[in-house]
Amino acid sequence: YTKPPEWRGRSIPDVLLSGHHGRIARWRRDQAFARTALNRPDLIERCEASAFDKKDREILSILGFAPEPGGRFWRRPAAVEE
Repeated sequence: YTKPPEWRGRSIPDVLLSGHHGRIARWRRDQAFARTALNRPDLIERCEASAFDKKDREILSILGFAPEPGGRFWRRPAAVEE
């Protein structure tokens, strides 16, 4: 990545500046999961957990999804603050 480290006032993530193609691909996949979880969580809930690798399942867990015994994902309820 040879572009400037900042674009329109926003800094470019370090992983994109690193030039490491594997890490960039992983970062892009993680970002796609985050957007899908935000906009279409129903799509993730329909997926079989076995369709994802370990890293995918880790990011989905961070995003609030857990595999159920039948193999699909379900969204854990958000913690309620008192």
